[in-house]
Amino acid sequence: MTVAEYEAKFTELAKFVPKLVEDEQDRVHKFEMGLKTEIRKQVVPYELTTYAAVVNKALIIEREVNEAFAERERNQKKRNRPAEFKGGNKNFKNPAQKPNKDRNSKNENGKCSRCGGNHEFANCSWVTGSCFHCGQKGHKIADCSQRNEIKSTQAMEGSQKPKTQGRVFALTQQDAQASNAVVIGTIPVFDIYAYVLFDPGATHSFISSSFIKTHNILCESMTTKFYVETPVGGMLSTDVICKACKIEIIDRELPVDLIVLDMRDFDVILGMNWLATYHASVDCHGKRENFQISGEPAFSFCGNQGTAFPHIISALQAGRMLRKGCTGYLASVIDICCPR
Repeated sequence: MTVAEYEAKFTELAKFVPKLVEDEQDRVHKFEMGLKTEIRKQVVPYELTTYAAVVNKALIIEREVNEAFAERERNQKKRNRPAEFKGGNKNFKNPAQKPNKDRNSKNENGKCSRCGGNHEFANCSWVTGSCFHCGQKGHKIADCSQRNEIKSTQAMEGSQKPKTQGRVFALTQQDAQASNAVVIGTIPVFDIYAYVLFDPGATHSFISSSFIKTHNILCESMTTKFYVETPVGGMLSTDVICKACKIEIIDRELPVDLIVLDMRDFDVILGMNWLATYHASVDCHGKRENFQISGEPAFSFCGNQGTAFPHIISALQAGRMLRKGCTGYLASVIDICCPR
């Protein structure tokens, strides 16, 4: 499990035991204790006091650990290269047993005899002790500032699709509660009432994968791999999109393409791409979205004044919560004010 996956699971489970993580120091300590040993040993000495800082540091260290491991693997493969044969066994050549004079220059193929690079042996980083990334002396590749500036998305491998990156300001109910710049409400999406977050801090608009599955909404694959940066510095990836989704506000259809994302607290997040298209602005005090579409009269959508969860949950959601350990109560309610 990666740090980003662990952070998402930690946040999800923390909602069921809020008393254990309501103090920031307790939250930091419990998160640190769940990290892999090689990452935890490097994170703890920093004595970070905020949850966001610990998560960010763990992500950075994880990237360095993975890159160092990949570097060792590459070096190991170079050392284990098979010997060269030309003709029969009489012409056996072992590059490692070349005379010392060959080590002071390039080999017969024009490559460094130490690492196989396009440089003289005397200038090889293995010989000079310089950084393998920038070539400067005084530090190692793990401490190279130029290398650490590369975005984490550039270090991701394993996908042949081009990569696009987005950002969400609030991904959970807790994130939304920490900001007065978002609006929460219930609106029809594909004629199905959905719990929606209007988030100006999100670059794109998203729909929950569970909402898609529950209502059998058709989706399609994207031509690019899409990475989403979370509020705590983690990274989620997806390549599924739902085109021309029907969003209804005050009897007006305002369609949008929604990227399918694995999120729990909201069915839909409407970001800046949708807000800008329909000239929507957030009234932070009034908790409303004001629309001023060209050629149409202005209108507004009033969101929830509080940020509590909706009082109605589906049977599927209730079953999922029970399986996760939540307590369920079966009640029979009678309205005594009405005649029976």
